[in-house]
Amino acid sequence: MSIIVAGPASKELAYNTAKLANIECIDAISKRFPDGEIKITIPEAEKLEDEEVIIIQSTYPPVNEHIMELLFMLGKVREHTSKITLIIPYMAYARQDREFLKGESVSINHLALLLDAFNVSRVVTVDIHSRLALSYIKNSINVSAIPLLAERFKDMDNVIIVSPDIGGRERAEEFAKLIGKDVVALPKHRDRSTGEVKIDEDASILEKIDGKDVIIIDDMISTGGSIIKASNAIRDRCNDIYVTCTHALLLDNAYEKIIAAGVKEIISTNTIPNKSAKVDVSSILRDLIC
Repeated sequence: MSIIVAGPASKELAYNTAKLANIECIDAISKRFPDGEIKITIPEAEKLEDEEVIIIQSTYPPVNEHIMELLFMLGKVREHTSKITLIIPYMAYARQDREFLKGESVSINHLALLLDAFNVSRVVTVDIHSRLALSYIKNSINVSAIPLLAERFKDMDNVIIVSPDIGGRERAEEFAKLIGKDVVALPKHRDRSTGEVKIDEDASILEKIDGKDVIIIDDMISTGGSIIKASNAIRDRCNDIYVTCTHALLLDNAYEKIIAAGVKEIISTNTIPNKSAKVDVSSILRDLIC
């Protein structure tokens, strides 16, 4: 029998997944002490004895606290069973996947080594930022929420899909193919005097946007800077602007800033719970464990 342990960062998602999979879900409870230390308690831990256990815990901010909760959960669960699947819907440190400057720590590699110490059967991520980051994690697989996001927009007609940069074009093309729409990747150039990267608002390719609704897609939104630049560049040419992503961190009042830049709606998944999390990924997690 399988049983899900709901991490403090992903309780609703864990219970949604358990309901779809028709399996039991129990809580891991986190307590914070005045000095900042935390303690994890799994009150029904005896139910885990020799069972197939699925731990679900995202590692969005506060990143390090959620990672420590995850490690403490792993330690406690490992006392009862060796059959552990770890689901980390949002994987922190995935952007730190190489030594960009001499002497830098490759953070995702060291986090992967910590996870490997528990010898889990499988580690599952959702739309991890980097394939290289995934390669550091043993027994790992990545699943995509793009089909679920596309389903949300499938009935829109006069619409074009926009990637805020060339690097995200492959993701945008996958999304566009699912709903049968065209794609534009915003052209950028670097100002030689200031070094600032700007969108070329006069590029002929932007004519494809004229008079259409726009869906800007990215894998994640942190402070929203790229999305705001994209919206500012196209809002006078298009109709409504929608933004969608798998992971909406929305730091430093990013939600309000993006809406103020002319975006009608932000739609993300519940890998990170917040007011934009309107798409539930529990169905793809269910498919993995059933």
